[in-house]
Amino acid sequence: MIKFFIVSLLSLLFTTILSASALHDKIENIIGTKDYKIHNSLIDLLFKDESKYVVNGKFKYLKLFKTLQENGLLNLRLNKPSDIEIEFKSANNNFKSYKILNDTMQIIGYRYFFTKSMSINEHNQLIWKIVFKAEYMLDPVVLLSELRKNNGNVLEVVTGGSDKWFYE
Repeated sequence: MIKFFIVSLLSLLFTTILSASALHDKIENIIGTKDYKIHNSLIDLLFKDESKYVVNGKFKYLKLFKTLQENGLLNLRLNKPSDIEIEFKSANNNFKSYKILNDTMQIIGYRYFFTKSMSINEHNQLIWKIVFKAEYMLDPVVLLSELRKNNGNVLEVVTGGSDKWFYE
């Protein structure tokens, strides 16, 4: 019985540590290593309760981005007008996903963007890359809020620098 309790306790502790590490890794990817190091104490305080942001190993991106934005940690301004690349990857119903994503971009005010590429991979997933010129990165809070209205569920968000983002 004691052995079972110790194993259960260690398993819970290990899962919590991995969850915290994954959350902090995600935050560092989103805001950048430099800002992450500068604001590490604030981040620790804001994200102390990881269960608000990670459920069953999945990030609650809208809540995560809102917290970052409300606390001045989400810098979307670029140094100069730049070509911004956004890649969307959708898991199902390719035409409907494209229509929802395209309509969402239009609704939130992005009408002048170009399709860099569009394909369907071996897993039947739509991969749509768009490019537009702007001084500000696409606001993920606005995008995710609008996608949610259309029952869109974002599974993954990754940045590739200040001018490249990936949404699945």
